[in-house]
Amino acid sequence: MDLIPTSMPSAPSVAPRLYDLRAIEIATAFGSLLAGALLMSRDLLALGERNRARKVLIVGFVALAPLVLLGLSYSVPERFHKLDQVMFQGAQVLLMHFIAKRQLGSAISAHREAGGPFFSRWRAAGIALLVTPVVVAVILAVAQLFPELPALR
Repeated sequence: MDLIPTSMPSAPSVAPRLYDLRAIEIATAFGSLLAGALLMSRDLLALGERNRARKVLIVGFVALAPLVLLGLSYSVPERFHKLDQVMFQGAQVLLMHFIAKRQLGSAISAHREAGGPFFSRWRAAGIALLVTPVVVAVILAVAQLFPELPALR
């Protein structure tokens, strides 16, 4: 009779908490492509995809460049109408939706089917609101450093 077990029972694996596609879209709508990229990167890290997470985060920061230039253009009100601003924001959300669906869609679906936990969409909105001042600060800093940019003329 063997009183000492030869193998230890493994600890039950706990599924990571993820952001769903709608949460990533909400973050993008309220906090730019950078906020959406932060949530996507967080999901990829939770799924063990460190290299992909880093790439998504880099793309999110690179996406700040055109956002800053367009943000500077919006600071000149006679050039853009409200409809242009809404279309620009909608384009960001649509772009992030397709990127997130391609990068995470199947993993998020499998996670949902397995009963895995998700972060609240309110949390995604809160993260977006924390990212927004950073984006605005970058836009204002660029405007101060380069007042002769064509976007400001």
